[in-house]
Amino acid sequence: MPRVVAVLLALLFLAVPVSATHYVKEPSFIYEVQYNVLSNGSEVLVPLSVIQFGVTCGMDSCWAEVYGDQEYLLLFNGSQLYLLNFTPALLSNLPPNVPRNISDVYFNGIKYVNGSWYVNVSAFSYSAESQWGTTLGFVFRLDTRNFCVKKVNVNWSPLKGSEFKSEINGWRIEIPRVFLLPSLKNGSTIPSSYPPADFLVAVNASNTGWLPRPFIIVNQTQFPVYFVLKKGNQMKNVTLIFLNTTPVQMWYGYYNENTTGIPGYWFPDDVKIVNVTPCKKVNTSTSTAVGTNGTTYTTKTPPNITKTQTTKEKGICGPGLIVLLTVGVLLKRIRR
Repeated sequence: MPRVVAVLLALLFLAVPVSATHYVKEPSFIYEVQYNVLSNGSEVLVPLSVIQFGVTCGMDSCWAEVYGDQEYLLLFNGSQLYLLNFTPALLSNLPPNVPRNISDVYFNGIKYVNGSWYVNVSAFSYSAESQWGTTLGFVFRLDTRNFCVKKVNVNWSPLKGSEFKSEINGWRIEIPRVFLLPSLKNGSTIPSSYPPADFLVAVNASNTGWLPRPFIIVNQTQFPVYFVLKKGNQMKNVTLIFLNTTPVQMWYGYYNENTTGIPGYWFPDDVKIVNVTPCKKVNTSTSTAVGTNGTTYTTKTPPNITKTQTTKEKGICGPGLIVLLTVGVLLKRIRR
């Protein structure tokens, strides 16, 4: 009996746990990060772009070129930061004659009109089998309470939105000076109603010669990207992502020269990842949440609010869960 239990426990510890932290592995010589903080006074939407540069070399010189980028939309309600996954909403609104796979989701514009958020989204619909795809555009009215959208038939350009505010619930929003383009660095911080943050990051000073712009050279293992909230003498940071700035070896050029680059980035542990779905007239008690391992699963929650685990604790799933069930059955038999 003890041997059986010991073997099963060993299998349990060998089962691969899944971390809740959403990590993106995209090695790059140079990272560019862009974001803005758009507030209606009680909540903010944060469009975030993370761009990776590769290196192309000619006969006499090398230069940096964009070879990867990811766009995200985050929601902050004053206490909780959410990462909004628009994939379910986009798939539900695809025309019937296009492939059911999407990639390259871009948030092209955000407006606040008559008490509602409007989001201009585009995505690439493609078929790997037929080698065919098309780019589609949508305008959605976003319900931030229920994490759902309704497609609206409006022309984006003439849609007039309210002016965004520079505070949320009495806290002033500021973007750190170090994240701004040089032309905007006229103070330690800039109100978020100004143009967005846009900065380059490298872990090796030699990489900065490939782009004629100022860089942030990082000599630590992680680099937080954040905005600032201020009220009187109080100040707090809202972190959007961490760049993994632990240097990794990378090679470039005809002679396979090497340097160090940035391996990737991750979202903070306390970020909740939620699916944005089409709005329904009658909400059900079941919502779909996105696990940080890319797996979609269902939990019993209020409408469309995820209970995604957002700490660094490891969860047990897959083989681990099967082993636990097996242990329970065997223990019952042993007791008999």
